[in-house]
Amino acid sequence: MQRAVKLTINGVVIAMQVETDEEEEVLRLAGKHLQETISAYCAKFPDMPMQETLVRVALEMAYNAFSAESELRKINDECMSLRKDLLSF
Repeated sequence: MQRAVKLTINGVVIAMQVETDEEEEVLRLAGKHLQETISAYCAKFPDMPMQETLVRVALEMAYNAFSAESELRKINDECMSLRKDLLSF
């Protein structure tokens, strides 16, 4: 059963739906990481307009996600190759 979870990020309340405790935990961790990243950018670049700060944070997070996905794909390909090698013995 879905339940509502509210997060406040950079002063904005976001309502999300989750089905499990694990989903809620991951969502809250992601929200905390997002807030910490925004705060770090604001501290490092205090004169940067908020819109630019948010775009930079989004770009950084998207880059990290795509990089992680690429690395996971490489690891998966290597595992499949090793599996083939093992099965051929």
